[in-house]
Amino acid sequence: DAEMSNRASLPRHPAVVGFGNQGGTVVDVEYELVDLRAFASNLRLYINNDASLPTLRQMRGDVLHIALDVRVEREGKPFIVLTEGKDYAAQHYVGLGELFSISPFHTVVVSNVNNGSSSSCLPRIFNMIGASDVVMNMYLPTRRAKKMFNELFYTKLLAGSPASRAYREALLEMAKTKEYSPAH
Repeated sequence: DAEMSNRASLPRHPAVVGFGNQGGTVVDVEYELVDLRAFASNLRLYINNDASLPTLRQMRGDVLHIALDVRVEREGKPFIVLTEGKDYAAQHYVGLGELFSISPFHTVVVSNVNNGSSSSCLPRIFNMIGASDVVMNMYLPTRRAKKMFNELFYTKLLAGSPASRAYREALLEMAKTKEYSPAH
């Protein structure tokens, strides 16, 4: 499943920000963006110790690719898991409302979301703070599938396609391959 809005395209040379934790954790993002370095000239990665709320508040750019782990506390309040900023191994739990304190991005790609009911408000939050387009995976695909999707999606997005078209075309291309075809 994915949620998104359908609005204007990005600037010609968008600044892309990757945010999350290094591979091996639930919220890893680095491997998703390694290939993007080859054709995204304005790429900045904030991983491990830098994947903290203070860093997220200071980031500016056109595209935010963020890997989030959404959990629910005992009282039923959802939160996201980040690092404390000092120690990569230390987790810091941030209420979803804290996302309203970050700067707007034109396009937001949210990956690794593993809690559909609690995370269903994420696209609305990103839209309320200024995102025109939000792409959100509501399941954890294989790393290989993520790599293929991201390569197809970002190639089209950075070539000027609106996020909705880049998303749709990436899925259609994946469906044409034997490995990712729904009939396979």
